[in-house]
Amino acid sequence: MALSSDVKLVGVTAERILQTVHAALYASVPLDSMAIKESSYLVSQAGTAVAMLKVTGGSILHTHPATGKWITAATGVLREVNNAPAMLLSGPDFYAEAAAGTSVMKDFFHFKDDCTAAEIATLLARFHSTPTA
Repeated sequence: MALSSDVKLVGVTAERILQTVHAALYASVPLDSMAIKESSYLVSQAGTAVAMLKVTGGSILHTHPATGKWITAATGVLREVNNAPAMLLSGPDFYAEAAAGTSVMKDFFHFKDDCTAAEIATLLARFHSTPTA
C-alpha cells in the first residue's frame, strides 16, 4: 500500500523534490548519497535507481483530463500482473513508484539507439501479453 502525502510539488525545485522523497521514503540513508535527474525525476541512492517521481501537469501526458484516468487504469492492470513498478507514495500533484530500471526511451517517441531489436521486442511482448479483461 502506498503512503500518502499532502505536500504539493508542482513548480518546486528538483532539490525540494529530492528532499521530499528522501524524507518520506529513504530517511535512513544519507541525503548526499541520493540524486535526482530533473528531466524524469529518477531518484537514485548511491548510483542505483530507487524511485521514479512524477509531478503532474506541464507535459504531453497531461493535456487532456481523461489522460490521467487512462494512465491510472492501465498502470493498475499492469501492476496486477507485476508488469509495472509498485506505487510508493502519492500526493495531490505527484506520485512516486519503485524504480523499474533505467529507461529504454531516448525521448517520448523514440527508443535509445543502443537498444537492440531483441531487447525492444522482449519488452513490448511482455506488455502486449498483459491480460485486458
